[in-house]
Amino acid sequence: MRSRKCRTSTWLLRRFAVEFDASPDGFSLDAGDAARSIGIGTRGGRTGPFPRAIDRCVRFGCAQHAEHGILAVRRRLPPLSSAQANRLPRHLRTAHEDWQRDRRRRGPRPVDDAHATRLARSLLDVGASAAEVEDQLRRWGFDDTGARRALKAAVAVPQREAG
Repeated sequence: MRSRKCRTSTWLLRRFAVEFDASPDGFSLDAGDAARSIGIGTRGGRTGPFPRAIDRCVRFGCAQHAEHGILAVRRRLPPLSSAQANRLPRHLRTAHEDWQRDRRRRGPRPVDDAHATRLARSLLDVGASAAEVEDQLRRWGFDDTGARRALKAAVAVPQREAG
């Protein structure tokens, strides 16, 4: 049963990600529609599967309850803590350790920084907001630090004049 609960929360987070892609500044979501869209019902009131999935997202730091019924959801999930990684099955723990080692080994790549900066400046030139630029750079595969660094560098570059 535990894996089913985790899957429900994962599907809910994926649904939130789809909504953020369409509306980066936030969105309203009908709870019933959202529940049905991830394959669960709306039965059970506060103890039903949808409120429990939200509670798990809150418990694991992926979301938090704000005022007036607003749920604040993380756009990016934090890396696993060592305690969480240690609870993974052996094959996943090994894959996670390999992935982390590879990321540390690669480090910052100046060519990617220059490319990311050019992309960020282009997005700013067509009217994207800073948050939209960072989000798009992440979707294109730049890490969080690289996306922030590219945005900062792009803001310092003068806007191109329309020609």
